[in-house]
Amino acid sequence: MIVTVSGWLYIVFSLLALVGFKTLHGASEKLAALASITFLFVVGVGLLRRLNWARWLTLGMSLLTWTLGSLVFFWQIVWFFRVSALFRHSFGPAMWVVFLIVVALCCAYIWLNFRLFEHLNSDDGRLEFDAPETETHAVAKSTALQIAWGLLSTLLLEPGLFGIGRSSNTDYAATIEALKRLESERSVPSRETVNASVERARDVERRRQANESALREAEQAELAAAREQQAATESMHRVVEQEEDRGRQRVAVANRTRAQEDFQRKIRELVDRRVRDRSYTDTQFETDRQALQRELERSWDTSAGTSPVAYSESSRQPSSASERTSSAILKCRDASGAVSFTQGYCPAGTTLVESPPTN
Repeated sequence: MIVTVSGWLYIVFSLLALVGFKTLHGASEKLAALASITFLFVVGVGLLRRLNWARWLTLGMSLLTWTLGSLVFFWQIVWFFRVSALFRHSFGPAMWVVFLIVVALCCAYIWLNFRLFEHLNSDDGRLEFDAPETETHAVAKSTALQIAWGLLSTLLLEPGLFGIGRSSNTDYAATIEALKRLESERSVPSRETVNASVERARDVERRRQANESALREAEQAELAAAREQQAATESMHRVVEQEEDRGRQRVAVANRTRAQEDFQRKIRELVDRRVRDRSYTDTQFETDRQALQRELERSWDTSAGTSPVAYSESSRQPSSASERTSSAILKCRDASGAVSFTQGYCPAGTTLVESPPTN
Protein backbone atom coordinates (compact mmCIF):
# COMPACT_ATOMS: atom_id res chain seq x y z
CA MET A 1 0.00 0.00 0.00
CA ILE A 2 2.73 2.48 0.95
CA VAL A 3 4.61 1.71 -2.26
CA THR A 4 1.55 2.43 -4.36
CA VAL A 5 0.89 5.74 -2.56
CA SER A 6 4.53 6.78 -3.01
CA GLY A 7 4.50 5.89 -6.72
CA TRP A 8 1.45 8.00 -7.37
CA LEU A 9 2.93 10.88 -5.37
CA TYR A 10 6.09 10.84 -7.52
CA ILE A 11 3.96 10.96 -10.67
CA VAL A 12 1.83 13.82 -9.32
CA PHE A 13 4.93 15.77 -8.24
CA SER A 14 6.46 15.39 -11.70
CA LEU A 15 3.28 16.73 -13.32
CA LEU A 16 3.11 19.66 -10.91
CA ALA A 17 6.76 20.47 -11.64
CA LEU A 18 5.83 21.00 -15.29
CA VAL A 19 3.85 24.09 -14.21
CA GLY A 20 6.98 25.80 -12.87
CA PHE A 21 9.07 24.67 -15.87
CA LYS A 22 7.81 27.66 -17.91
CA THR A 23 9.36 30.12 -15.46
CA LEU A 24 12.91 28.88 -16.14
CA HIS A 25 15.01 30.85 -18.63
CA GLY A 26 18.48 29.34 -18.84
CA ALA A 27 19.16 26.25 -20.96
CA SER A 28 21.03 24.49 -18.13
CA GLU A 29 18.21 25.20 -15.71
CA LYS A 30 15.63 23.84 -18.11
CA LEU A 31 17.77 20.75 -18.78
CA ALA A 32 18.23 19.99 -15.07
CA ALA A 33 14.54 20.59 -14.34
CA LEU A 34 13.45 18.38 -17.23
CA ALA A 35 15.81 15.60 -16.09
CA SER A 36 14.45 15.79 -12.51
CA ILE A 37 10.85 15.72 -13.71
CA THR A 38 11.56 12.72 -15.93
CA PHE A 39 13.41 10.95 -13.12
CA LEU A 40 10.44 11.38 -10.69
CA PHE A 41 7.95 10.21 -13.28
CA VAL A 42 9.97 7.14 -14.23
CA VAL A 43 10.60 6.17 -10.60
CA GLY A 44 6.87 6.55 -9.84
CA VAL A 45 5.92 4.28 -12.73
CA GLY A 46 8.58 1.76 -11.70
CA LEU A 47 7.23 1.64 -8.14
CA LEU A 48 3.73 1.05 -9.39
CA ARG A 49 4.99 -1.82 -11.58
CA ARG A 50 7.15 -3.17 -8.72
CA LEU A 51 10.40 -3.02 -10.70
CA ASN A 52 13.58 -3.67 -8.70
CA TRP A 53 15.61 -0.85 -10.27
CA ALA A 54 12.87 1.61 -9.16
CA ARG A 55 13.16 0.15 -5.63
CA TRP A 56 16.94 0.53 -5.76
CA LEU A 57 16.72 4.23 -6.80
CA THR A 58 14.01 4.94 -4.24
CA LEU A 59 16.15 3.58 -1.37
CA GLY A 60 18.63 6.45 -1.54
CA MET A 61 16.00 9.08 -2.43
CA SER A 62 13.72 8.15 0.50
CA LEU A 63 16.69 8.01 2.91
CA LEU A 64 17.89 11.49 1.92
CA THR A 65 14.33 12.83 2.05
CA TRP A 66 13.61 11.90 5.65
CA THR A 67 17.14 12.75 6.90
CA LEU A 68 18.49 15.74 4.99
CA GLY A 69 14.96 16.76 4.06
CA SER A 70 14.05 17.08 7.74
CA LEU A 71 17.01 19.40 8.32
CA VAL A 72 16.14 21.52 5.29
CA PHE A 73 12.51 21.65 6.41
CA PHE A 74 13.56 22.83 9.88
CA TRP A 75 15.79 25.52 8.33
CA GLN A 76 12.87 26.70 6.18
CA ILE A 77 10.67 27.03 9.27
CA VAL A 78 13.33 29.13 11.02
CA TRP A 79 13.66 31.31 7.90
CA PHE A 80 9.89 31.80 7.77
CA PHE A 81 9.75 32.97 11.39
CA ARG A 82 12.63 35.38 10.78
CA VAL A 83 10.82 36.89 7.81
CA SER A 84 7.53 37.06 9.75
CA ALA A 85 9.34 38.90 12.58
CA LEU A 86 10.68 41.45 10.10
CA PHE A 87 7.34 41.95 8.38
CA ARG A 88 4.85 41.24 11.15
CA HIS A 89 2.35 43.72 9.71
CA SER A 90 2.23 41.88 6.39
CA PHE A 91 1.39 38.42 7.73
CA GLY A 92 -2.31 38.06 8.34
CA PRO A 93 -4.36 35.12 9.63
CA ALA A 94 -4.66 33.64 6.10
CA MET A 95 -0.87 33.46 5.75
CA TRP A 96 -0.56 31.59 9.04
CA VAL A 97 -3.26 29.13 8.01
CA VAL A 98 -1.38 28.40 4.77
CA PHE A 99 1.84 28.01 6.75
CA LEU A 100 0.27 25.42 9.06
CA ILE A 101 -1.16 23.48 6.09
CA VAL A 102 2.26 23.41 4.39
CA VAL A 103 3.96 22.26 7.60
CA ALA A 104 1.42 19.45 8.01
CA LEU A 105 1.91 18.26 4.41
CA CYS A 106 5.70 18.35 4.70
CA CYS A 107 5.63 16.37 7.96
CA ALA A 108 3.35 13.81 6.35
CA TYR A 109 5.67 13.52 3.32
CA ILE A 110 8.76 13.04 5.53
CA TRP A 111 6.96 10.37 7.56
CA LEU A 112 5.84 8.66 4.35
CA ASN A 113 9.45 8.51 3.04
CA PHE A 114 10.64 7.11 6.35
CA ARG A 115 8.07 4.31 6.22
CA LEU A 116 8.83 3.72 2.53
CA PHE A 117 12.57 3.37 3.25
CA GLU A 118 11.87 0.88 6.04
CA HIS A 119 9.62 -1.21 3.82
CA LEU A 120 11.93 -1.23 0.78
CA ASN A 121 14.95 -2.14 2.94
CA SER A 122 13.11 -4.98 4.71
CA ASP A 123 12.76 -8.60 3.62
CA ASP A 124 9.15 -8.02 2.65
CA GLY A 125 10.23 -5.21 0.37
CA ARG A 126 12.90 -7.30 -1.29
CA LEU A 127 10.40 -10.09 -1.79
CA GLU A 128 7.77 -7.69 -3.17
CA PHE A 129 10.19 -6.30 -5.78
CA ASP A 130 11.87 -9.69 -6.39
CA ALA A 131 15.31 -8.35 -5.45
CA PRO A 132 18.27 -10.68 -6.23
CA GLU A 133 19.94 -12.39 -3.33
CA THR A 134 23.33 -11.22 -4.53
CA GLU A 135 22.40 -7.57 -3.93
CA THR A 136 24.87 -5.96 -1.55
CA HIS A 137 25.14 -2.44 -0.16
CA ALA A 138 22.06 -1.33 -2.08
CA VAL A 139 21.34 1.54 0.33
CA ALA A 140 24.86 2.99 0.21
CA LYS A 141 25.11 2.73 -3.56
CA SER A 142 21.69 4.27 -4.10
CA THR A 143 22.41 7.07 -1.63
CA ALA A 144 25.74 7.87 -3.29
CA LEU A 145 24.04 8.00 -6.67
CA GLN A 146 21.34 10.33 -5.33
CA ILE A 147 23.94 12.61 -3.75
CA ALA A 148 25.85 12.81 -7.03
CA TRP A 149 22.66 13.50 -8.95
CA GLY A 150 21.67 16.17 -6.39
CA LEU A 151 25.03 17.93 -6.72
CA LEU A 152 24.78 17.89 -10.49
CA SER A 153 21.25 19.25 -10.44
CA THR A 154 22.23 21.95 -7.98
CA LEU A 155 25.19 22.93 -10.17
CA LEU A 156 22.88 23.27 -13.15
CA LEU A 157 20.06 25.07 -11.27
CA GLU A 158 22.16 27.14 -8.83
CA PRO A 159 25.66 27.66 -10.28
CA GLY A 160 26.17 30.59 -7.91
CA LEU A 161 26.47 28.20 -4.97
CA PHE A 162 29.75 26.95 -6.50
CA GLY A 163 31.01 30.43 -7.37
CA ILE A 164 29.81 30.21 -10.97
CA GLY A 165 27.39 32.87 -12.23
CA ARG A 166 24.72 34.59 -10.14
CA SER A 167 23.58 32.89 -6.95
CA SER A 168 19.98 32.79 -5.85
CA ASN A 169 21.17 34.06 -2.46
CA THR A 170 21.83 37.38 -4.13
CA ASP A 171 18.29 37.47 -5.38
CA TYR A 172 17.11 36.40 -1.96
CA ALA A 173 19.05 39.24 -0.30
CA ALA A 174 17.67 41.72 -2.84
CA THR A 175 14.15 40.44 -2.18
CA ILE A 176 14.62 40.83 1.58
CA GLU A 177 15.96 44.36 1.07
CA ALA A 178 13.01 45.27 -1.13
CA LEU A 179 10.57 43.87 1.43
CA LYS A 180 12.25 45.87 4.21
CA ARG A 181 12.04 49.04 2.14
CA LEU A 182 8.37 48.39 1.42
CA GLU A 183 7.66 47.76 5.09
CA SER A 184 9.41 51.00 6.12
CA GLU A 185 7.43 52.94 3.53
CA ARG A 186 4.21 51.45 4.88
CA SER A 187 5.10 52.11 8.51
CA VAL A 188 6.26 55.72 7.95
CA PRO A 189 3.57 57.80 6.26
CA SER A 190 4.60 59.86 3.27
CA ARG A 191 4.50 63.64 3.19
CA GLU A 192 1.40 63.60 0.98
CA THR A 193 -0.35 61.29 3.44
CA VAL A 194 0.58 63.53 6.36
CA ASN A 195 -0.61 66.63 4.53
CA ALA A 196 -3.88 64.91 3.62
CA SER A 197 -4.38 63.86 7.24
CA VAL A 198 -3.68 67.39 8.49
CA GLU A 199 -6.07 68.84 5.93
CA ARG A 200 -8.78 66.38 6.94
CA ALA A 201 -8.24 67.26 10.60
CA ARG A 202 -8.53 70.98 9.77
CA ASP A 203 -11.67 70.35 7.76
CA VAL A 204 -13.19 68.43 10.66
CA GLU A 205 -12.27 71.26 13.06
CA ARG A 206 -13.80 73.87 10.72
CA ARG A 207 -16.99 71.86 10.49
CA ARG A 208 -17.11 71.48 14.26
CA GLN A 209 -16.67 75.23 14.78
CA ALA A 210 -19.34 75.98 12.16
CA ASN A 211 -21.74 73.60 13.88
CA GLU A 212 -21.05 75.18 17.28
CA SER A 213 -21.56 78.69 15.83
CA ALA A 214 -24.85 77.65 14.22
CA LEU A 215 -25.95 76.08 17.49
CA ARG A 216 -25.11 79.24 19.45
CA GLU A 217 -27.00 81.39 16.93
CA ALA A 218 -30.01 79.10 17.16
CA GLU A 219 -29.92 79.27 20.97
CA GLN A 220 -29.67 83.08 20.89
CA ALA A 221 -32.59 83.27 18.44
CA GLU A 222 -34.66 81.03 20.70
CA LEU A 223 -33.82 83.18 23.75
CA ALA A 224 -34.72 86.37 21.86
CA ALA A 225 -38.00 84.84 20.70
CA ALA A 226 -38.73 83.72 24.27
CA ARG A 227 -37.99 87.23 25.61
CA GLU A 228 -40.21 88.82 22.97
CA GLN A 229 -42.99 86.38 23.79
CA GLN A 230 -42.62 87.11 27.49
CA ALA A 231 -42.63 90.88 26.86
CA ALA A 232 -45.76 90.57 24.70
CA THR A 233 -47.46 88.48 27.39
CA GLU A 234 -46.55 90.97 30.12
CA SER A 235 -47.77 93.87 27.97
CA MET A 236 -51.06 92.08 27.37
CA HIS A 237 -51.39 91.42 31.10
CA ARG A 238 -50.75 95.11 31.83
CA VAL A 239 -53.38 96.17 29.31
CA VAL A 240 -55.88 93.75 30.83
CA GLU A 241 -55.08 94.98 34.34
CA GLN A 242 -55.42 98.59 33.24
CA GLU A 243 -58.79 97.84 31.68
CA GLU A 244 -59.86 96.08 34.86
CA ASP A 245 -58.66 99.05 36.92
CA ARG A 246 -60.60 101.46 34.74
CA GLY A 247 -63.67 99.30 35.09
CA ARG A 248 -63.30 99.19 38.86
CA GLN A 249 -62.77 102.95 38.93
CA ARG A 250 -65.91 103.54 36.85
CA VAL A 251 -67.86 101.24 39.15
CA ALA A 252 -66.45 103.03 42.22
CA VAL A 253 -67.31 106.47 40.76
CA ALA A 254 -70.81 105.30 39.90
CA ASN A 255 -71.24 103.89 43.40
CA ARG A 256 -70.02 107.15 44.95
CA THR A 257 -72.35 109.14 42.72
CA ARG A 258 -75.33 106.99 43.68
CA ALA A 259 -74.39 107.19 47.36
CA GLN A 260 -74.08 111.00 47.12
CA GLU A 261 -77.45 111.24 45.39
CA ASP A 262 -79.05 109.00 48.02
CA PHE A 263 -77.48 111.14 50.77
CA GLN A 264 -78.79 114.37 49.23
CA ARG A 265 -82.23 112.83 48.78
CA LYS A 266 -82.39 111.65 52.39
CA ILE A 267 -81.17 115.04 53.70
CA ARG A 268 -83.92 116.76 51.76
CA GLU A 269 -86.42 114.36 53.27
CA LEU A 270 -85.10 115.19 56.76
CA VAL A 271 -85.37 118.91 56.03
CA ASP A 272 -88.93 118.54 54.75
CA ARG A 273 -89.83 116.50 57.85
CA ARG A 274 -88.33 119.16 60.13
CA VAL A 275 -90.35 121.82 58.39
CA ARG A 276 -93.63 119.89 58.54
CA ASP A 277 -93.23 118.14 61.88
CA ARG A 278 -92.94 120.52 64.84
CA SER A 279 -92.24 117.65 67.19
CA TYR A 280 -89.10 116.72 65.21
CA THR A 281 -86.48 118.52 67.25
CA ASP A 282 -83.12 119.84 66.15
CA THR A 283 -81.36 117.22 68.21
CA GLN A 284 -83.16 114.39 66.39
CA PHE A 285 -82.51 116.10 63.09
CA GLU A 286 -78.82 116.41 63.84
CA THR A 287 -78.59 112.79 65.01
CA ASP A 288 -80.26 111.51 61.83
CA ARG A 289 -78.08 113.74 59.70
CA GLN A 290 -74.93 112.40 61.38
CA ALA A 291 -76.15 108.83 60.85
CA LEU A 292 -76.66 109.56 57.16
CA GLN A 293 -73.23 111.18 57.03
CA ARG A 294 -71.62 108.08 58.58
CA GLU A 295 -73.52 105.82 56.16
CA LEU A 296 -72.29 107.95 53.27
CA GLU A 297 -68.70 107.70 54.50
CA ARG A 298 -69.00 103.92 54.92
CA SER A 299 -70.27 103.63 51.33
CA TRP A 300 -67.33 105.73 50.18
CA ASP A 301 -64.91 103.55 52.12
CA THR A 302 -66.45 100.46 50.55
CA SER A 303 -66.11 101.98 47.08
CA ALA A 304 -62.51 102.97 47.81
CA GLY A 305 -61.75 99.42 49.02
CA THR A 306 -63.03 97.87 45.79
CA SER A 307 -61.07 100.31 43.60
CA PRO A 308 -57.29 100.24 43.09
CA VAL A 309 -57.28 104.04 43.44
CA ALA A 310 -57.32 104.80 47.18
CA TYR A 311 -59.07 108.00 48.03
CA SER A 312 -57.52 109.80 50.94
CA GLU A 313 -59.45 111.24 53.81
CA SER A 314 -58.57 114.78 52.71
CA SER A 315 -60.18 114.20 49.32
CA ARG A 316 -63.48 113.36 51.02
CA GLN A 317 -63.42 116.52 53.21
CA PRO A 318 -64.30 119.99 51.82
CA SER A 319 -61.16 121.83 50.88
CA SER A 320 -62.43 125.33 51.81
CA ALA A 321 -64.94 127.12 54.03
CA SER A 322 -67.22 127.86 51.10
CA GLU A 323 -67.36 124.19 50.23
CA ARG A 324 -68.16 123.28 53.87
CA THR A 325 -70.94 125.91 53.89
CA SER A 326 -72.45 124.71 50.63
CA SER A 327 -72.68 121.13 51.97
CA ALA A 328 -73.91 122.10 55.54
CA ILE A 329 -77.53 122.35 56.78
CA LEU A 330 -78.43 125.99 57.59
CA LYS A 331 -81.14 127.33 59.95
CA CYS A 332 -83.04 130.29 58.47
CA ARG A 333 -85.79 132.57 59.92
CA ASP A 334 -88.25 134.64 57.92
CA ALA A 335 -89.95 137.96 58.87
CA SER A 336 -92.82 136.24 60.70
CA GLY A 337 -90.35 134.43 62.94
CA ALA A 338 -90.83 131.01 61.38
CA VAL A 339 -87.69 128.85 61.23
CA SER A 340 -86.71 126.67 58.24
CA PHE A 341 -83.70 124.46 57.46
CA THR A 342 -81.97 124.52 54.05
CA GLN A 343 -78.72 123.13 52.65
CA GLY A 344 -76.00 125.51 51.67
CA TYR A 345 -77.92 128.83 51.60
CA CYS A 346 -80.95 130.75 53.05
CA PRO A 347 -83.78 131.69 50.67
CA ALA A 348 -84.58 135.32 49.91
CA GLY A 349 -86.52 137.09 52.71
CA THR A 350 -84.92 134.94 55.42
CA THR A 351 -81.94 135.44 57.66
CA LEU A 352 -79.32 132.97 58.79
CA VAL A 353 -79.66 131.83 62.37
CA GLU A 354 -76.54 130.57 64.10
CA SER A 355 -76.77 126.79 64.11
CA PRO A 356 -75.23 124.72 66.87
CA PRO A 357 -71.94 123.07 65.86
CA THR A 358 -72.12 119.54 64.48
CA ASN A 359 -69.71 116.65 64.80
